[in-house]
Amino acid sequence: MTKVKEQAIELIRNIPDDKVVYIIEILRGLKGLSANDSINERRSALEGLEKYRGSLAASINEKEELLESRDERYASFN
Repeated sequence: MTKVKEQAIELIRNIPDDKVVYIIEILRGLKGLSANDSINERRSALEGLEKYRGSLAASINEKEELLESRDERYASFN
């Protein structure tokens, strides 16, 4: 066992029993962050979003949209 793990175990031993529940939840969360399933889920979600990247830009006239937006926003000042 590494020195770091030994230190962690010693810290946990010194924590009151009613607080150990919180440590367990934290450790479960950390385990979930490092799991391959979590990484694969994030990767597939990113790939799902990537297919939409740039697809709207070709169909929108940005200058016209900006002018319309300005007109709507500042219409009450005229």
